[in-house]
Amino acid sequence: NLVFMNHHDYSTPRDRSTGNTSIDGNDEDPVVSMISRTGCLGEHNAILDCMDENKDWRYCQDLVKKFKDCMNKYKKAVK
Repeated sequence: NLVFMNHHDYSTPRDRSTGNTSIDGNDEDPVVSMISRTGCLGEHNAILDCMDENKDWRYCQDLVKKFKDCMNKYKKAVK
């Protein structure tokens, strides 16, 4: 029996400005914190919104590409 764990809960409300999924505001997601430092949080949040709406990553491929492009741009800038 394989059990697939999904890191993100797409149904959890997020603070739009920070991407934080914390209920009480005290336990920021370390992944969100890391992505925020890259400048790609908006692209990340767009994917989460798409996944929440569609429940299927295949519908979100254009957003995944935008996020990938943003992350690649960040990686080039920090080299």
